[in-house]
Amino acid sequence: RYINATTLAKAVRIEEHLIREKVISGYMPKETMIAIANIIEREDEYRGVYGDTYEQRWYEDIEKEILKSGKMVGEHLGAIGILRMQQVLKNINERVNERFYGWDVTLGVLFNLSTSDKSDTRSPALSIGGRYSHPISWSSQINSFLNVSTPFDSTFFKDVRGELGIDYIYELSNKINFIGGYRLNYTKPNVGDGYADHFLNGSFIFYMENSINLGINATLASYGLSTAKRTDFRTSVTLQYNLF
Repeated sequence: RYINATTLAKAVRIEEHLIREKVISGYMPKETMIAIANIIEREDEYRGVYGDTYEQRWYEDIEKEILKSGKMVGEHLGAIGILRMQQVLKNINERVNERFYGWDVTLGVLFNLSTSDKSDTRSPALSIGGRYSHPISWSSQINSFLNVSTPFDSTFFKDVRGELGIDYIYELSNKINFIGGYRLNYTKPNVGDGYADHFLNGSFIFYMENSINLGINATLASYGLSTAKRTDFRTSVTLQYNLF
């Protein structure tokens, strides 16, 4: 089973902020963290029931769970507690990367409806895929996937295309992330030898102000047929603004 555990990671980030600001006296019980994560996950439900002012009730219910833990210093989170909670939940000046846990396997059929030029589309193909994710800690995560396809025609399992990917994500701080990744694209045509393209990349992502992200990226690529292999090293700097 493939589980999205991002809301629990957000609950942990909120806890870290509240401890640092001395809003709570220490780490909260596991049951409290799970309850907070469940409330965070129900954001759309709160929005549907309470409309534009849903955030007030959303934050209040999180505050009630924190109060029940017995770790709150005082009777309310206060302005700084609400501010820190809002920064995490709304990705203001920081970001919690998506967290996943577990694995799944898929089996399906690929159809190419059109091409970028006037060439014929490929035959429908058998597609087999899988993915696996494991959080190493609250600040790091490994994600991987594998996809293989082969057409349903006379080249079945003679013409094969595959893609393998592994990513490592490490949160250096609440505003700086490191992402390292490897990609392998394998092509085995019906006629001729197969070949593999390799891509190794690393990126530092800086979350600057609200929806503005600065990225520093480097990629080492080795691609092409074995008789004409090419190797490139590329660097780039990106500035991203998220409209929504």
